[in-house]
Amino acid sequence: MYTVKPDTPVEDCMVFITGKRIRHVPVFDGDQYVRLISIGDVVKSTISQKDMRIEHLRNFIGGTY
Repeated sequence: MYTVKPDTPVEDCMVFITGKRIRHVPVFDGDQYVRLISIGDVVKSTISQKDMRIEHLRNFIGGTY
């Protein structure tokens, strides 16, 4: 069974999930089950991070800092 740790970066999860061609992966902290994440969770998080970065750059370029 493939698993990831709670501190695994989202980008690494994306590479792992797509590389292994799986849709869900359990998150374990040692032997303790934490939760199940899906490819949808990873994509949502990635898009959210990109949106925040774009907004940050817009503010920087627009001089609102």
